[in-house]
Amino acid sequence: MNDLEDLQKSKDSTEARQKLEQIKSALESVWKKEEIYWSQRARIQWLKAGDQNTKIFHLTTVQRRQKNRFLRLRNESGGWLLGEHLIGAEFRNYFSELFKSAGPRRWGNILDAIPRLVTDDMNSLLTAPFSEEEVSLAAHQLGAFKAPGPDGFQGASPETTSQFLPISLCNSSYKILSKVLANQIKSVLPEVISESQTAFVQERQIQDNIIVAHEAFHYLKLKRTGCKLEAGLKIDMSKAFDRVEWDFLVGVMQKLGFSDFWINMVMACVSTVSFSVLINGKPGEPFQPTRGLRQGDPFSPYLFLIISEALSRNIMKCIESGEIKGIRIARGSPTLSHLFFADD
Repeated sequence: MNDLEDLQKSKDSTEARQKLEQIKSALESVWKKEEIYWSQRARIQWLKAGDQNTKIFHLTTVQRRQKNRFLRLRNESGGWLLGEHLIGAEFRNYFSELFKSAGPRRWGNILDAIPRLVTDDMNSLLTAPFSEEEVSLAAHQLGAFKAPGPDGFQGASPETTSQFLPISLCNSSYKILSKVLANQIKSVLPEVISESQTAFVQERQIQDNIIVAHEAFHYLKLKRTGCKLEAGLKIDMSKAFDRVEWDFLVGVMQKLGFSDFWINMVMACVSTVSFSVLINGKPGEPFQPTRGLRQGDPFSPYLFLIISEALSRNIMKCIESGEIKGIRIARGSPTLSHLFFADD
């Protein structure tokens, strides 16, 4: 402090002014780091700039800590669990079972309906070495206020383990790799994914299936003539990302025609993961999953499109064989059998 006062007294000298500027720059850098720290801790996504008063970040962090604190948890038998140890054990058991593979199965009949759609040119595009421009684009597409990694900072209350959603924390290097792969697969998907899926596919709008579904149910509601009854089913895939079997994902990609090199790279991203349940800010013992896709991974939605294509192709096969008829909303319109909609 005395040195700073001496510099201020002699600020007319060039050397003193330079040292004062250096101190000012260093202080502003510390303030900026403190602001970023608390903004990440507070999870404020909308804040792009602000003053150097971090009171709002402190308050928001305290509110989040209070909101996310576990005091008790209801188990499957309906009893209440008290204490972090019992709550943590219940969560770990639940998610360990959720991400545990059901074991090897024969997928032959399901995979037989999937045609080879990925061409050699597409595989060449997917397996080409990453360019500097691709990596730079992926890095800039990542959220500026996202957590940098597992150690980064970045209303009814749920009561049971099934009401909680696991979110993956990925290292920055993995996020860039995942984003590059996602950007590459975008150009291939329109040729691979059937028109029944509109989410995450270029030149398709997610709203399209909403409009078509609305028109279909409007048609069913007004149709009152004839002896033939028609109906529509709405089916929800519960915990869809979490229950993806890895060997089935490999089988679907192989049937579609993806190269072994690309499949191995994808599975390296999918399978190199471990989970740990965070209870009141304390991580529990990690465990290794044997199935499932990462929540929060930019590549996961595209992999799930590929998985869903197996169901779509089997429904189309049933249409061709006459096992399912589908409906025609108007004369001359194509047969409508199924639509997919992503709501997560």
